Amino acid sequence: MDKWIWKLISLVIPVVTPALRDMLRELLNKLEESAKKTPNPYDDILVEMLKAITLSK
Repeated sequence: MDKWIWKLISLVIPVVTPALRDMLRELLNKLEESAKKTPNPYDDILVEMLKAITLSK
């Protein structure tokens, strides 16, 4: 993925409203639960990457 997209994400995430950030956290937690139920370990890896990218701030 282009570097500018990562830069944009890193700039936007810290300034979104707390309510939206909470909804995103809930969504990712639900995805994590679903991923753990699958036999594919890459599902777990994807969710962990998404959480690291979007919730690290």
